[in-house]
Amino acid sequence: MAGAAWRTGKAMISDGKTAFERDAGNVFVAMLGMLVLGIAAAVLAPFTLGISLLAYAVFFLYTLPAAVVGEHPGLQALRESALLARHSLLTTLIVVLLLGVITVVAGLLTASLGFMPLIGPIAASLLQQIVVAFVTLVIVGEYLRLRAPQTVAVSPPSANR
Repeated sequence: MAGAAWRTGKAMISDGKTAFERDAGNVFVAMLGMLVLGIAAAVLAPFTLGISLLAYAVFFLYTLPAAVVGEHPGLQALRESALLARHSLLTTLIVVLLLGVITVVAGLLTASLGFMPLIGPIAASLLQQIVVAFVTLVIVGEYLRLRAPQTVAVSPPSANR
């Protein structure tokens, strides 16, 4: 749905249904690959001072957009994500860090809202869903931007040869 939102400016439930019907297998295999790599990164985390988890977050950030929007088969989506992240490492690292900060701040806000009777849990759930939608749109938008063909400015040949 986020891909449709970026392409057309709006997203419909039917966009999500179509994407699920078309890409469920790709997403499932990609998620299994991410699970295995995530477990490996978690096992290595104490020995790498957490750098393995950061590398996992950076290099596999675009895996699900690659599987759904890019329609890459499961493990190919992991490769596409790693290549895009490597190509634009600084930008991807900044996106991961900023989205991490936004998620932590939203988590603290939702935790504090949970103590309000009746309306607190409803407001907390609403805020969580807004943050999830925002994060999804940012990641898919960045994926689309990174995989767009790069245009190269070509200057006309000079007459002074």
